[in-house]
Amino acid sequence: MSGVRVLAQRNGAGLEILQIRPNFYMIVGASANIGAQIGSNGVVLANAGSAEASGEVVAAVAKLTSQPIRYIIDTSADLDVVGGNGKIAKAGRNITSFAVGPVGRATTIAGSDADAARVLSHEKVLTRMRLPTGSGGTSPFPSEMWPSETFIERRRTMYFNDEGIEILHQPAAHTDGDTIVFFRKSDVIVAGNMIDTDRFPVIDLARGGSLKGEIDALNRVIEMAIPPGPFVGLPNGPNASARQQGGTDVLPGHGRI
Repeated sequence: MSGVRVLAQRNGAGLEILQIRPNFYMIVGASANIGAQIGSNGVVLANAGSAEASGEVVAAVAKLTSQPIRYIIDTSADLDVVGGNGKIAKAGRNITSFAVGPVGRATTIAGSDADAARVLSHEKVLTRMRLPTGSGGTSPFPSEMWPSETFIERRRTMYFNDEGIEILHQPAAHTDGDTIVFFRKSDVIVAGNMIDTDRFPVIDLARGGSLKGEIDALNRVIEMAIPPGPFVGLPNGPNASARQQGGTDVLPGHGRI
């Protein structure tokens, strides 16, 4: 875990804001944990939290920067992840997409508000959210929560705020639409509800999850993350086995970093 946390505060509504890197924050208390990358291009959020906390999330981001929210990246179709999509996106501002997809594969644009921040997810997230499982044969997710951009490939990339961002689909893990969001320069992984440090991972079989897929996804996070190593040049003495601060930080869907 990084030692960079010079800011750990609660806003008036009760959300906790943790600084993970100079330009990367974790917002806690909006149901699912939210990652926030901040820079001169604007703000990228990984997860939106619940609908009830969306106003508080917008206020928390405004405390950190005057730049608008440009992108929300959903790591799954869970309500605690996507609930705030609509309100937070409307509070943001769209920008020309920097997402790079394979040639010949069109990006789906489902949103109706051209000025809102874009909401990006794997296509299976949108498919799950559109399913008419609610009363009266309607979707329990209102259309303003739906992603406005989706992708079908295994790996989608973006370059934003001078940083490469990898969005990696993990099929049949917690659900069939899970993604890992890797902020490469910040060395931060947002794992969403595939990881929950408060309990064992939930495998949603009804939405395409599987034990094997969950294990594969966890192993992939382990492969991507680099732990801090021992100090160099301390062969003897009381600090010979001391470890450096730093390493890759992994943000779970719920619980501590």
